[in-house]
Amino acid sequence: MQKFPAESRWLAPVAMLIALLAAAAFGALNSPVTIADLLEEGGGVETASALLHFGAAALALVFWRRARGIFGLMAVCAFLMGARELGWHKAFTTHSLFSTKQYFYDTVPIADKLLAGAVALTLLALLGISLVASIRDIRRMIADRAPAVAGLATLMVATPLLMVVDTLPRLREDAGLSTSADLDAQFLAVEELGELALPVIVFLVILQVARAFPRVSGSALFRH
Repeated sequence: MQKFPAESRWLAPVAMLIALLAAAAFGALNSPVTIADLLEEGGGVETASALLHFGAAALALVFWRRARGIFGLMAVCAFLMGARELGWHKAFTTHSLFSTKQYFYDTVPIADKLLAGAVALTLLALLGISLVASIRDIRRMIADRAPAVAGLATLMVATPLLMVVDTLPRLREDAGLSTSADLDAQFLAVEELGELALPVIVFLVILQVARAFPRVSGSALFRH
């Protein structure tokens, strides 16, 4: 069993928490107009988030070529998160790839449904295969109490949390609740700036995972 500094286990969770608090503070200290201008849909922040995710995917692939296992899963997930930031999941279909509207609405052409279904099933299969290939590595890191376990858990919590924040204004509107420009701006700040921090945490967790395995941490990338 490898020995890891106890404080390093908290690195990813604390970094993510600080990022979310900073995002909330930014939302509280700026006007809705300023926030909307800086964090507009498809703007510089979203593009930067996507590029960072693609960079993280590339780094994971570098390690995957040497060690396989969990790095493949991390590469696939980082790429998909980058693609989502750029809206690729709904760029070539009537609705989103993973929206029930895409498959059950009569207004969607059958060819559109078949293409979206084929892509969605391919992505799900790739994720499933990558996950199965990662199980042994995940079990070993848990047994070793590697800092990467807390890092992976942080990503598993933060990613869906930010997705929920993204949908809150729409959910409030669907529920017939009154809208608030200030509150919507707060949600936007937390979502967009949190999603900008997310790939940085992914980079950190990839390096933590790499250090958990001697076959990787002994490579030239970690030699001083």
